[in-house]
Amino acid sequence: MLLKAVLFDVDGNVVDSNDCHAHAWADVFREFGHEIAFAEVRAQIGKGADQLMPVFLGPEEVERRGEEIAHRRGEIFREIYLPRVKAFPRALDLVRKVDAAGIRVALASASISEYIPHRPGQRPCDLCQPFNTALILAASASRSNGLVITSALSGRATWA
Repeated sequence: MLLKAVLFDVDGNVVDSNDCHAHAWADVFREFGHEIAFAEVRAQIGKGADQLMPVFLGPEEVERRGEEIAHRRGEIFREIYLPRVKAFPRALDLVRKVDAAGIRVALASASISEYIPHRPGQRPCDLCQPFNTALILAASASRSNGLVITSALSGRATWA
């Protein structure tokens, strides 16, 4: 089988960002009056805001303030934690080698808008679909000589 495409889940595979995302969520929850332990938030990292917030907040608060909370979390992440995010050793080498071998490379992240500058209300790129959609597309691509690299599928993600 000749490999034609590789989809890399950025967070936790290419860059060491999961703890930074968890800290940003814990910080924003605290700002909005909810003291939630880092470990509890960390166990949910990998989910998008739409899936993560209902774990900790009631449906009324998610409906009423969800967008505001998610927006503020993004600000906290970009201002405080993004400068701390580093690529895993050799991860970029792997992505470059896959690309140099003529294999199509795609990067996916539930938080891709945190990494790619864009205007408010504008999608930062064409690949910015909900992450679950990206996984579904990647799974169908894998039947046609594609590979998905993600901690969510490897068992490292620990969603309760």
